[in-house]
Amino acid sequence: MISPSSEFLTALVNACSVGTTYDSAASEKLESFDEHLVKCLTDRLDTSDQVALRALRECGRQGLMEARAGNDEASEKHFSEAWQLLHTSDLGVEALLLGESLLNAQIAYNWYRQRKYKKALKLLERSFRNDLILEMQMTYEILRIHRIQLLNNLMRMYTRQGQFATALTIGNAILTYLELPEVEALSKLSTPWNEGWSNGLSAIPISLIRDMHHQVAAEQVNALRLCVERHGTKNDLTRILANIRNEWNASQAYLWTSFHLTLLDRSVGDPLIFACDILRRGQKPSEPLWRSVLEATKDLLEEIELHIPE
Repeated sequence: MISPSSEFLTALVNACSVGTTYDSAASEKLESFDEHLVKCLTDRLDTSDQVALRALRECGRQGLMEARAGNDEASEKHFSEAWQLLHTSDLGVEALLLGESLLNAQIAYNWYRQRKYKKALKLLERSFRNDLILEMQMTYEILRIHRIQLLNNLMRMYTRQGQFATALTIGNAILTYLELPEVEALSKLSTPWNEGWSNGLSAIPISLIRDMHHQVAAEQVNALRLCVERHGTKNDLTRILANIRNEWNASQAYLWTSFHLTLLDRSVGDPLIFACDILRRGQKPSEPLWRSVLEATKDLLEEIELHIPE
């Protein structure tokens, strides 16, 4: 690789400065998905359904907390109580579908934690399909962000199983869609995950989109790190990154993927060009991909300096 000129290094330093000083407004008091969902339910459901769903969600929340703590017996007790509430509360159709969706997603995490991936996948699909019905037929538009969360959970599951190509493909599609919803990047996934992504994200609060992008981007960086550590042959990594790089070159995800691809295969391009492109944009839409490139660029510049003749 040719050593960069002083003008290019100046541009790179300026790009880093832009990103470092960018204010992501993370200190703002932002409403969570749960708060938005509660507002939606208040407008849509009668009082008895709201009360029953509140009790059901609390049981599910406690089950999830116990599952995260590794307390299998306690978590299963709470989940069992939640299922009983779900099927004895005489819920309306909308409340029943929503209760099933939320509870299935929580129990899927418990199966994921126990490495029972087929059971987890089955429940994630059920939750996704329930959300689709509620969103498409009953106009629960806020559930689009919940479906993206389910995809993120699916990505985590593949990462944990060492299926890094699949995990990175899903992560790249999510990140592209969150930044450029009009290109419908998620429509390229397999069924049922490719369904119901038209009309973009206009009904989703920008704070939820930004938070989700940050979450998925962090998972994407982690998936690539684990891929390098566990299956780090250059040819395999190059093939994976080349396959997930999409045609939407305006996205942060495209620039991040291109940067790491060119680190491995300089015939594809100069990584410093992509570094400058992504760093000068700042931490937008979120910080993890930007941070990943910044750290790798520092290492790359140190490598270049070692090869500059005196």
